[in-house]
Amino acid sequence: MQPQVRERKICPGCQKPNGARASFCADCGVKLPEQAALPTHGEPAGFWIRVAAYVIDGILLGLGVQLLQQRNPRSSRNRTAR
Repeated sequence: MQPQVRERKICPGCQKPNGARASFCADCGVKLPEQAALPTHGEPAGFWIRVAAYVIDGILLGLGVQLLQQRNPRSSRNRTAR
């Protein structure tokens, strides 16, 4: 299935997207180029790309927590019972 492609004109002044038929930017009023910019795809990333991103995020967060625990010797795990 092909993703839906929408052509947009990007404003050279404020960098906001505008419709392909617009002559002036709806946000700042600058004259837009005659031809639309490269088409942008309107669909989000696929399921497996999102799963891979979730796994990578989890690994990075886990590594960050481990580094923080190693740098902080007063962590709750290292305390002795009183």
